[in-house]
Amino acid sequence: MVLARGLSTLPHSLNPFRSTGTSLPGNLLLMAKLMVGCLLVMRYVQKIPEPFLPLLPLFESFPWPRVFQRTLQIAFCLAALGIFFNRSVRVSCLVAGLVFLIGPLSARATYTNGKFFCACMLILIGLYHARHSVWLLRAQFVVMYFGSGLNKLLIADWRSGQFMDHWLGNVWKSDVYLTAAPWFPPLMLGALLGWGTILTELGLVAGLSFPRLYRGAIWTAVFLHASSVLLSGYDFGIFYSALLASLLVFVDWPAPASVTVHYSPSRRLHAFWKRASDRIHFDGLFTWQPDSPAAARLELQGKTYVGLGALNVWLLLNPAFHATVALLLVLPGQEHRWIREWTSALAIVLFFPLTSWAWQKVRGRLSGS
Repeated sequence: MVLARGLSTLPHSLNPFRSTGTSLPGNLLLMAKLMVGCLLVMRYVQKIPEPFLPLLPLFESFPWPRVFQRTLQIAFCLAALGIFFNRSVRVSCLVAGLVFLIGPLSARATYTNGKFFCACMLILIGLYHARHSVWLLRAQFVVMYFGSGLNKLLIADWRSGQFMDHWLGNVWKSDVYLTAAPWFPPLMLGALLGWGTILTELGLVAGLSFPRLYRGAIWTAVFLHASSVLLSGYDFGIFYSALLASLLVFVDWPAPASVTVHYSPSRRLHAFWKRASDRIHFDGLFTWQPDSPAAARLELQGKTYVGLGALNVWLLLNPAFHATVALLLVLPGQEHRWIREWTSALAIVLFFPLTSWAWQKVRGRLSGS
């Protein structure tokens, strides 16, 4: 669980790639920066509506709809500046979340699950207090997957495979699905995918409820949503990138200088890794020890990661890496579809829990031969 000890003692910085030194733990501030950045890149701010068919009567007779719209847009942009440049971060997160909560309340036709998810997460980040930890943010995932899984379970088209068959076969015309479906009885592949989704989402309710299961549950969530992008080619709007960013809430963010990396300066790859880290990492989490190990080792919270496992953890703790992935996932247009798909596939492979184990076995076999 993320504790107050995870907060940085480093001074405040205007560097947008710094996520430490504020009243928020590094992972929560990084989450907020990624979500707000994706909302800006995908132009959700320009789409903030004027009041029209509101969900709350309060907005029905608002006399200056254009002023209302511009006020929300300006408020979000000011909040984004605060989040990016590490100033009044909790208030900024609260304001940014409220903007995207008020939007659909004032114009019901503009509601989407993705924007509502961003609003909830940003508001909860703004309400964070070290004494209460992050259980509300984690509970948001449990509630979301329970509701989503139960909703699909109660819909006959999901259970029969009709929904998946229509969605992948007719709406998005998935090459993978259309190629594989003839090898199965009618609707059988759709039913397998539908039940697989239902059982996975309900399984994530348990996986994200117990800390011992977090690692496997995080990868399962990445696999579920990345596979949806790979199969359909659809980017799911802001929801996909915001959800991947928000999974950082299940990561115990270390304190500055608490991560030790043992490397060999005489090895070109190790030396390049060290130089790259010095140039793109600004949170001061890593202490580099030049003691010439057989393979690079990373020590974090009493655990040792070797080789590819060490690289995985180093990437996971680098805001620049997360920002790059988020940017690739939100590139607009069908011409960038292949970039989104390859990025999704890389996320599945790179963070698969067995990837590091398998790599070590291969290295051992090669060394033995």
